Amino acid sequence: MSLFGKNKLPTLYQTESSECALACLAMVAGYHGLDISMLELRERFPISMKGATLRDVVEVANQIGFSSRPVRCEPAGLRRIALPALLHWDFEHFVVLERADKRGYRIHDPAIGVVHLSENELSDHFTGVAVILSPTDDFAGGELGEKLSLWQLLKRSRGMVPFVAQVLWLTAFLELFALLGPLFLKEVIDTGLAHRSFDLITAIAVGIGAIGLFQGLLSFLRDYVILYFGTSFNQQMMNNLFRHLLRLPMHFYEKRITGDLIDRYQSTDVIRRVFTSNLPTILLDGLVTVIALSAVFLISPILAAIALASFAVYLGMRIYFYSSMRTLTEKAVRARSEENGHVIDTLRGMQPIKIFAKELERLNIWGNFYARLINAEKDVGVLAATQSGFKLFILGVDTALCVYFGANLVAQGELSLGILLAFFFYKAHFTQKSVNFAERLMDLRLVAVHVDRLSDIALSEPEQQVQDKQPVTREAFADFRVAFANVGFRYAPLEPDVVQGASCELRRGEFVALVGPSGGGKTTLFKLLLGLLQPSEGHIEFNGTPLSELDIRQYRRHFGVVMQEDLLLTGTLLDNIAFFEASPDENKARRCAEIALILDEIEAMPMKLNTRIGDLGSALSGGQKQRILLARALYGEPEVMLLDEGTANLDQAVERQLLDNLTALGITCISIAHRPETIYRATKVLRLENGTLTDVTDAYADAQTPPQREEHEMKVRYLEPRPKNHSSNVALLMKLWDTPLTGEQQERLAQTAPVKQQRSEFGNLNNEGTPYPSQSCLVARFHPDFESVIEPGVKELLAVVAIDLDLVTYTSCQGHRYENPDTPTDERHVGIIARSAEEHQRVRGLFEDVARELNPGLADSAVEIAIMDHTVRDGDTIYPALDLYLSQREGHSLESYFAELDQASDTLITALRSRAEA
Repeated sequence: MSLFGKNKLPTLYQTESSECALACLAMVAGYHGLDISMLELRERFPISMKGATLRDVVEVANQIGFSSRPVRCEPAGLRRIALPALLHWDFEHFVVLERADKRGYRIHDPAIGVVHLSENELSDHFTGVAVILSPTDDFAGGELGEKLSLWQLLKRSRGMVPFVAQVLWLTAFLELFALLGPLFLKEVIDTGLAHRSFDLITAIAVGIGAIGLFQGLLSFLRDYVILYFGTSFNQQMMNNLFRHLLRLPMHFYEKRITGDLIDRYQSTDVIRRVFTSNLPTILLDGLVTVIALSAVFLISPILAAIALASFAVYLGMRIYFYSSMRTLTEKAVRARSEENGHVIDTLRGMQPIKIFAKELERLNIWGNFYARLINAEKDVGVLAATQSGFKLFILGVDTALCVYFGANLVAQGELSLGILLAFFFYKAHFTQKSVNFAERLMDLRLVAVHVDRLSDIALSEPEQQVQDKQPVTREAFADFRVAFANVGFRYAPLEPDVVQGASCELRRGEFVALVGPSGGGKTTLFKLLLGLLQPSEGHIEFNGTPLSELDIRQYRRHFGVVMQEDLLLTGTLLDNIAFFEASPDENKARRCAEIALILDEIEAMPMKLNTRIGDLGSALSGGQKQRILLARALYGEPEVMLLDEGTANLDQAVERQLLDNLTALGITCISIAHRPETIYRATKVLRLENGTLTDVTDAYADAQTPPQREEHEMKVRYLEPRPKNHSSNVALLMKLWDTPLTGEQQERLAQTAPVKQQRSEFGNLNNEGTPYPSQSCLVARFHPDFESVIEPGVKELLAVVAIDLDLVTYTSCQGHRYENPDTPTDERHVGIIARSAEEHQRVRGLFEDVARELNPGLADSAVEIAIMDHTVRDGDTIYPALDLYLSQREGHSLESYFAELDQASDTLITALRSRAEA
């Protein structure tokens, strides 16, 4: 509340990239008298990285105590709704509208601060949806949530009281000597010169010189104490902060931007300077201000009143500008954070930036960030210059008044000339110290900006308190059992479950394959197993004890983990394999590298294990990095290996040998897998789909023997001859690699409507009047992996029309091989889907033209179009992306070829869309 009964809307900033809605609600709550911290809101209503929907905003607002009413309106209509209100912004953001009138619109944006917009500017961002919030009877004012303060930081600092005491008494002596100067000068003028007492003048001069010597010594001692304590305090604070940072849960980092987090961490530099320099000086300046003011009052109450009034005016001016200075300082700090974050992201992503020639785009984006930073710093500088101008004006008027009235007092005989000079010395001392006191006091208040930013780290709850937790020893893994008991997990209370009702047991020595569609929650399940995430419902037990009761750090030490997003850190290969162990065992690191099949390649390097690598790049390939990560996981002698597609970058021969090596270790291995080689190894196969975890080991049992495994690995080598007199040949894109379809399933598929439709549309029947075997597999819903391999929208019918060239269609017909020795196996063909023969011809020409534009070197008979798992829309015609074939080439696996096809698909579809728009 303000002094005059008008509520004031605070400006709050979002910390997590997706919590703009929470920040807006906190601002509106503050306007109505509820000071609720972002930390409190974040803990009560966690928002996932996906952000909050309008429904989520209404739900959270209702729980805070608001009555929420979403409305649709035009920008002009915002002047008629109750304010402040939430606005939906740019279809991805929320802001608070504070004021709407003829002068424009005042917006509190939790991402950038307060902005003033015209109606046209607002129309560019406002989506037409607003949320009107009104406090209900359940709404209660006051404060909710803990906030970090300077006092809390002071209490945590050892040695603060002795430090302040030492600085105070040293500074007190310095100020005492400084106060003696005007008295000596008065005696020289009023006594020494008046009575021509040169002995007195000499004695005073010697005394002033001695005082100067002592001042120099005391000043050195004070600065040394400040430097010593400053170093000690900085080490304490940084050590405590970094230790706390390392103990924060994983979700803390997943929801924050690296650049912003680094900038918050560096706020400690500003806080340290305030503690070691400003705080003692504020105390001293305040004390000296009182002493100097007492001295000038003793000399002349009239002149002292003038000096005191001038200081009061100056202090009022600083207080008046404080709110604006804090807002501008916050904006400048956030602008610097955004600019730093952009630079960090650019350096990390330099390779794709170079590949896609996006240097200019990144430069332009950085230019916008930097312009925002420069403008914010300029605004701070302009306001500082304005305050400095006011200060000089106030002090100038103060001096003029003191000279005028002081001269009159001397003329009237009420003051001697020596006393007047002494007054001006004391008054100058008072002015200097009082102005310093006011400025440092405002600086102390402004440091709250950095303390608030630091509080996001300092007040976040650590992952686990070790006290009263059950230790986990290596012996506990001798015959361990991990049980998921009806485990459910969602990233936010208002979001759907990622995992629901998961129950299973994992035992020592098992090789478990976790399969399922991408994005289905398999990595989340790993994080739950490691205790990086906590179940929303149910629990996970280790040997009958819930993970929440275990020392989670000791528990994790017995796991070797390779995750998809794992990185190598700056250092040597030995450092990375030993994970920067203080005294790494080089022989052990070699053994781990040998098991991971990377030792020979390391030994071939000039520096061997001492080869240095960095986080921004190295001479290592993707497969080499992955094997070094595997060696790092093995270095800790784990009892359980968790591999999140830990062999995805390896060729089949290396993958097979590596899995042999892991199996020979006799440890438990749990692998998220999509590739057949890994799945065939498993003694247990678990499938996670639509949040449900099921044991599908039996479904894979038939493919465990080597002969059958080889047959599955050749899954796309099935040939089907094309009839010469047909205009097209319909075939199936079967990107499936599991159990072959049975004859009964094929028969059922052959009777489906889509198949009949295609048969009548293209007349693609063989000489016996029945569909080709590939046609009988057009619908694949019988297969358990259908959802994971076929994109939504392309699930009912997948077909390929081969261009009428003398080529061959390569098709995966599960469990069948059609051989034609006379057909060449290295030809390439163009594949599309078409609704009619005419459409076929038109699209064929389009595809061939685009293909040659992408690669002018292609021969007429070797035009290749690879479109997979995509849909190109042209009016009402849909072309699902479709032609799967594989030319067996030395050194290319099926999976790597899929990746090549996907990349070609993206390039082609971009070109096709550009052509269609043109």
